[in-house]
Amino acid sequence: MTRDIDRRGMLVELMRESIEAFVAEGVGLSKLVSDLESVIDSLAEVADSRWVEELRSVWWRLEFINAMAIDEGRPVPTADEHREIDDALGELRAALVAY
Repeated sequence: MTRDIDRRGMLVELMRESIEAFVAEGVGLSKLVSDLESVIDSLAEVADSRWVEELRSVWWRLEFINAMAIDEGRPVPTADEHREIDDALGELRAALVAY
């Protein structure tokens, strides 16, 4: 049990770091989406499934924006997509604090 709590805390911190690296423009959206997916998949092993699904639901919005940009050959998201990304990141941050 303690091991799961420690791992969960480490994974939550990795999510926060990934988000902050994106916000600081240190990484692109594709890297953020990939990193978050990996962490959420790992959290599924040690965290409440409802919370993990909440995270995955918000992650999916980021994945959709990333996929659209790639599909359309755009190197960066549009202004509207940036607003959606900001909203999703705000929800992720809130979910990480609430848990």
